[in-house]
Amino acid sequence: LNRRAYIPVNRLTTEGADMSETVAESGRLRSGALGLWGLTILSAAMMAPALGLYFNWGPMEQLVGIPTPLVFLVGAIVILPVAISYSQISAKMTSSGAAYAWGWREISPRVGAWTGLIMTVYYIVAVILQPILFGLFFNDLLTLVGITPSVGTWAIGAAVIMLIAMVATYRGVAISVKTALGFIAVEITVVVALMLTILATGASHGLGLTLAPFNPGNLQGGSDAFAAALIFAILSFAGFEVLQTAAEETKSPNSLIPRATLAVVALVGAFWVIGAWIFSIAVPQDQVDALMKSGFTPVTAIAELYWGPGKILIDFTGMTALGGATIACAVGASRITYAQGRQGSLPRAFGRVSP
Repeated sequence: LNRRAYIPVNRLTTEGADMSETVAESGRLRSGALGLWGLTILSAAMMAPALGLYFNWGPMEQLVGIPTPLVFLVGAIVILPVAISYSQISAKMTSSGAAYAWGWREISPRVGAWTGLIMTVYYIVAVILQPILFGLFFNDLLTLVGITPSVGTWAIGAAVIMLIAMVATYRGVAISVKTALGFIAVEITVVVALMLTILATGASHGLGLTLAPFNPGNLQGGSDAFAAALIFAILSFAGFEVLQTAAEETKSPNSLIPRATLAVVALVGAFWVIGAWIFSIAVPQDQVDALMKSGFTPVTAIAELYWGPGKILIDFTGMTALGGATIACAVGASRITYAQGRQGSLPRAFGRVSP
């Protein structure tokens, strides 16, 4: 790994860079395919807003009590400097390699190569994980409709979502984002409908309409419990940076990527704060504790209380959330490996694109 200049990603950000023949041989990604909303959707799909509540809100309430919205709020504050850093760098240098390219150019090729390896493992593991979880939700859905699930049905569910992600990714980032939008629209609609139902009934099965979850005096377990719950909140934001890997396919990336980065953190963070407040008043805390100890997702129990048989939609939205996340992960994995193949820190075959 010598100190040759990083292969340019666009003329706005790489003046003086060595125009290596690798770019000419491999072809470029299609520029101008995404705008502000496309970037925001891609990042939000990776963060999976519904799953942030389904998986993380219950453990957080078990640790700190009902003030879970405060934990999400602090999590957003903690992650904000990272998002600002990403946005500031993106305003000066954009690349599908994201932190891999930044590390290569601004620190050293060796640091860039190691960063790229870490990012590759992260995204590929994420691509593998989403279909596994999708299959589990698919089996739960089959159980609710009276069909006995099996390893075979799990494999069918996992294979279907992987196939959808493969086709969408191969067809290009615009198709990927449109497919992810379809998935995320379903999950957001169902979760918001459940929230509105809880509010419309005055949280009749829980604490009633109260702002008690925003009162720091209701925190339980002390600073250690809050720190443990904060881990769940911070991890919920993991993945917002995936939009950086679509930089070379974005209109005016130096201006839109910074705006989209901050917008998605703010919008999804607000969604989690509001959602955590509504779920915290939806049922008494002792019921949440009992459900967590028995291994059940509290959100499903909440949906059953307020919707009855409509609780089946929770499993369905879990599947759609994982579908959107699978596509976003596939976009990130394909672009980060493309950038490294183009540069030569991965085999050159990864740096070629289909016409």
